[in-house]
Amino acid sequence: MRKLWAATGVAALVASLLLTGPAALGATPSDAGTERGSIWMQRNDPDPATYYVLNADGTLLTIDPYLGYGVGVWEPSGERSLSSVLVFADVDTTLATTTPGVATFRSEMTLDETSETASAESSWTLEPADGSTPTSGSGTLPAMTRLWLAPMPPEATMAAPPDPGWQPVLSPGAGGGGIGLEGYDPPNHNVLHPDGTMFSFNAWVGPGVGLGWPIDDTSALFTIWFTEWDPDDRPLVGEGIDYMDGTHSKSRYGTSAGYTDFGSSSYMRLETPDGTPLASPDPALWPERGSAWIERHADRAPGLMLVWADGTVLHIDPGLGTGLGLWQPTAEGTAPVAIRYNSSYPNGRYNTMPGVADLVGEMTIDDAAATLTTTYGVKYGGARKAGDPTGTMVADRIQLEPTVP
Repeated sequence: MRKLWAATGVAALVASLLLTGPAALGATPSDAGTERGSIWMQRNDPDPATYYVLNADGTLLTIDPYLGYGVGVWEPSGERSLSSVLVFADVDTTLATTTPGVATFRSEMTLDETSETASAESSWTLEPADGSTPTSGSGTLPAMTRLWLAPMPPEATMAAPPDPGWQPVLSPGAGGGGIGLEGYDPPNHNVLHPDGTMFSFNAWVGPGVGLGWPIDDTSALFTIWFTEWDPDDRPLVGEGIDYMDGTHSKSRYGTSAGYTDFGSSSYMRLETPDGTPLASPDPALWPERGSAWIERHADRAPGLMLVWADGTVLHIDPGLGTGLGLWQPTAEGTAPVAIRYNSSYPNGRYNTMPGVADLVGEMTIDDAAATLTTTYGVKYGGARKAGDPTGTMVADRIQLEPTVP
């Protein structure tokens, strides 16, 4: 049962933001960028730690060694508490094994007096995809610990940024969030939200969560905790700088264990079929809240999606793997979307096939039916070819309901 509780620790994470920034006053989640997000860790020694991201737009993301990715939403339920729902695409709580299905956790969280730890009561239901009998349970979760930006390792310092002749600029996406693609084959993915939180997918060490905060108008410090590295001595700490016309950035980074390096990322842009960048939409069209979605399949694991309110999106697909991308609303009620998938993680825990794929399409939300429909085409290796798949995905909204009795 300890392992099952470990997978549900996200509930405790969410409460801990309530005494930091505007949320300390009991504010509800609001538009991205007006409040800070937070990162929390639950130790599962000797197994890898579980990490949780509480975004200011009311969305939840967790990376758990037993159940993989989890997505969901949260809202305050009191001055020092809140309610959350979280959904995973795995119902096997054993380390390094998976059983396709839907695992749903509904929790009530309470922040302690220190503002650095939180506890939670949670109930869960595990529904295997093969139609076998669901199981359920409830319990008190272990404490969660909040993570903060770490100091830059001395080994990672440098006298000047790379290519100092370039002029630094800021380059947020239309909604404030941004996607960076590092120049590898396959590329690493990074998303930075205006609430200060990050998600990273690395081709060698898998997924990670982090914090990034501006130093000035052109640079920011960041810390990323990867699931494959020990949280005590190997968070990746660095400094990133935006360059040129907003097309890419440079960074320097290292760990206290002695690893150092430099990196370069190109910014992802939404474009028309002829390569023209999409015009920024009317600011009034952006939603105040992000949303979480599940695509149910009869013959395989479900897909999971987070549509952040800052114009970024995370899609966990049972075939294509982990994808990050951009979207933006239109006056017609639809939303162009582009997602790049990095499917190279070697053990198959977070991805299931080699190579890189791009999905380009259009999303439509039906609020009355609580569904998200995406019409799409997929291309492999950067160019569309005859026979590349097209289709339609329909996802159901993940919603809060009355929680733990």
